[in-house]
Amino acid sequence: MVSGRWVSALAVVVTGMGLAVGQPGLPVQPAGAKPPLPSVLPVSNSEPKMLDVTPPELKEHGGHGGGHGEYPPGGHVKTLCNVEEEIPGQFFGFGEFLIWRPRLDSTDYALVDPTNNLTPQGRVRNLKYDSNGGFRVGIGYRIPGQGWDVGFAYTYFRTNGSDSTAAPAGGVIYPTLTRPGGVDRVGTAAVSGGLDYNVFDLDIGRTWEADPHLVLRTFGGIRWARINLDQTATYDGIHANNASVRNSSDFTGTGPTAGLEARWAITHGLAMFGNVRGGLLYGEFGNAVRETNGNGQVLNADVSDDFTGLAPFASIALGGSYTWNTLTFSAGYEVTQYFNLSTRPVLVDDFAEGKVVRRRSDLNFDGVFFRVALAY
Repeated sequence: MVSGRWVSALAVVVTGMGLAVGQPGLPVQPAGAKPPLPSVLPVSNSEPKMLDVTPPELKEHGGHGGGHGEYPPGGHVKTLCNVEEEIPGQFFGFGEFLIWRPRLDSTDYALVDPTNNLTPQGRVRNLKYDSNGGFRVGIGYRIPGQGWDVGFAYTYFRTNGSDSTAAPAGGVIYPTLTRPGGVDRVGTAAVSGGLDYNVFDLDIGRTWEADPHLVLRTFGGIRWARINLDQTATYDGIHANNASVRNSSDFTGTGPTAGLEARWAITHGLAMFGNVRGGLLYGEFGNAVRETNGNGQVLNADVSDDFTGLAPFASIALGGSYTWNTLTFSAGYEVTQYFNLSTRPVLVDDFAEGKVVRRRSDLNFDGVFFRVALAY
């Protein structure tokens, strides 16, 4: 007969075998002990949910549009790291107020000489155009897809300018616009002029997000421009009896343009931007000079010079903007340079009266702009 001590031992062995079969890998626990924690966490077939802790200012890109020269205001863009993000179609428009001052290379009209001794010396007087207001307006559409947009803009600017001078005591004025051998010395001189600027731009662009704070836009298109300049000088005294010289220079042309824009988001809708644009216009140059004396009764010259040619241009703009919902407010400074845009026929010889040369001049605009853009 088996003693009670052996029965108790056998029960312990059987119990241990049962635990080993039912819970593989778990050690045998003494009676009354708490069960151990599993060494492996349960596996779930669902994706873990992650909490987005990105600060709100980093989620905003500072307004991708509304900056100067940037057609698509607002919205998301395609990044440079091959992340395909669908962009909905969107209309946009903007209005811009310009305060520009134009500068032209050749606007001289008189040399003021303090002594009348047939030796030219002294200071050259020039026509200076006044600063004035203009405007630029545009509309466009962002194509659904990957950041493409198409836009149209029109820029208008007009200004005038004037200047006058008189010969000092014992001095004389040499007019720089008259034909040599006719009105060569005068007592007084005055000049006035005007400028009309009409430019149409049709652009196609694509916007890229280089990183969460930097947005780039490349674009290209066509520009049509019509720019008219005129200058009228009047002289009186000595050789002149209310003599007048009128110069006109007109250019009408079109050509391709291309550029790059960059926008750096700072925080809470604030951004800095810059853009450059260049182009090559081909068109018609129309230039004429007419000179009279004796209150218009004596004709000294009447020459026109029409030809076709190229007028390259380049522009740069820098500024800042603030975006609120679908509105963007921008301000900045812009410089635009047209090369060889103005041409003036000049009679240069009093012996060979028909000797004419072309005097080419660059036209420059610089000034500030204020802009409001809307996307919808």
